[in-house]
Amino acid sequence: GGPDESITQPLNRVIKAALKDNVQRSTIDARIKKFVETKEAIFEVTFGGYSLGGAAIMVQCVTDNQNRTRMEVREVFKDANGAIGSEGCVDHLFTKQGVVCFEGVDEETVVEASLEADVEDCNAEDDGRVTVTTSPEALPSVQKVFEDQGLEWGRSEVEFTPMMPSELNEEAKYEVHRLIHNMRDLDDVTDVYTTAVGWEDVELNFDHYGAARPFAKKK
Repeated sequence: GGPDESITQPLNRVIKAALKDNVQRSTIDARIKKFVETKEAIFEVTFGGYSLGGAAIMVQCVTDNQNRTRMEVREVFKDANGAIGSEGCVDHLFTKQGVVCFEGVDEETVVEASLEADVEDCNAEDDGRVTVTTSPEALPSVQKVFEDQGLEWGRSEVEFTPMMPSELNEEAKYEVHRLIHNMRDLDDVTDVYTTAVGWEDVELNFDHYGAARPFAKKK
């Protein structure tokens, strides 16, 4: 038996995020057991803020203690020379979309299947992936259309796409990378989005404890 993961959407999201990050299933099951036995409420919360250089950062969390999570998120912002903002402060800088991403399926097959679904766009990437976008509300019905036609996707979720990219200098890119790295290490964080571009290409430096070092200017 045990709890049905499909019943509680926030819990389902954190389970999927944890599995994606290779968290052991036994650890996830122990956390589910704690929620069920103590009947703790689970909340989906979103925090916004800005990095060094002014790039917008959106952090999505699932938590049983909103105050604790806000404190942890605020500390990560502060440590990376950023700042947490007021509720909804960066919402206008992102577009909310439903995304279905296919790997190993040709574009023509996906496009043909999409004709029967409420999709907004279908794009083939250079690496061979095919990405379908739709409204968040239509995502479940779009998934069902693909399922009914026997198509399996690699990733499907609601995500936030930056409306205008933020160009940053090398130090700010590094600190965005460090901020996102440390944010994803928090237990309650499920997704992190940013308007910053190019931060993934900046390599982090780690100390012997495995912590990402702050940016060090070249002498």
